Amino acid sequence: MQKCLVCKGFAQPYLTKKLNYTNKIYEIYKCQTCGFGFVNPMPPQDEILSCYQNGYYAGEQNLGYLSRYEDLEEGLKKTYLSLLKKVISFCGQKTFSAVLDVGCAYGFFLDCAAQFLGSNLRVGIDISDITENIVRQKGHFFIKGLFEKTQIPFKFDLIFMGDVLEHFRNPHKVFNKIDLLLKQNGIIVITTVNFSSLAARLLKAHWRLMTPPEHLMFWTPKSLKILFGKRGWQGIVSNYWLFYPKNYVKIAFKRQFGFSPFFLKFVPLKILPIPSYDTKMAIFKKP
Repeated sequence: MQKCLVCKGFAQPYLTKKLNYTNKIYEIYKCQTCGFGFVNPMPPQDEILSCYQNGYYAGEQNLGYLSRYEDLEEGLKKTYLSLLKKVISFCGQKTFSAVLDVGCAYGFFLDCAAQFLGSNLRVGIDISDITENIVRQKGHFFIKGLFEKTQIPFKFDLIFMGDVLEHFRNPHKVFNKIDLLLKQNGIIVITTVNFSSLAARLLKAHWRLMTPPEHLMFWTPKSLKILFGKRGWQGIVSNYWLFYPKNYVKIAFKRQFGFSPFFLKFVPLKILPIPSYDTKMAIFKKP
C-alpha cells in the first residue's frame, strides 16, 4: 500500500499500463478513500518532459493531440466561452483584469479572456518551445517553464488550468503555487480527467486518458473537492460541453473503440458538441 497523494488515505495497485512504443510499464495506484489515481513510482522529470517535444501539438506522436492543434481553435474557443459563462454564473463577476493560463499552448483561452473578460494582463505559461512566439504575437505575456518551479511576478483574478492538472507530479505543490498566485476571492477553473467515470472504470488500461508518463494523476470529483475544500475553498465540480471538429471526433472515437462511427457522416455540423463523459470541470474560489 501507498499513501494517497491527495487525502493521505490508503492506495493500492489498480492496474499496469504498458506503452507499446516504449515497452515501458507503469503501475497505477488508486486511493480507497477518494478514488484518486496516480503513477507509482513517479517517473523522473526528464522522462516526463520527453513527452512534450515539438510533435506534441502537431499530431505526430502517440501522446498529445490527434491532429494539429491549430485545427482545434474554433472548437476550443467555443468550449472556453461555455466555461466562462459557468464562471460568471458561479461568482457573479463579469470582468477579470489579470488572467493566467497554465499550459497555455497557443493561447486560445487568453484570446477569449481578452475578448470577453476585459483582461488587461494575460499571461500564459508552457514548457513547449514552439508556443512562445505564437502567444507573444497575439499580445499576451508568455513565460516558459514548469509551473511549480518558475517565478511568476504577478497576481491574478483568474487562473485557468485546461486539461493540465493530470500532468503534474505533486498535487500539493500545484495547490500551493495556485494559492500564491491567486488574489483573495480569485477564481481557479480546471478541466481534467474523471477517473471515476464509467469509461475509466470499464476500459481501465485502454482508457483514452490513461497515458503515462503524459498523465500522472487521475482525478475524481471527490479528490478535487478534498484538495481545495479542506483548505476552505468553496466551489463546484460538474460536467461541461466540449466542441471538436467532426474529423477529430472520428479519429478519437476510432482510437478508443477500434472503429469509426458511421453515423457521423449524417451529422451536418462541422464542430460537434460532446458531453464530458470522462472529464470534469471544477471552479473554486479562494477565501
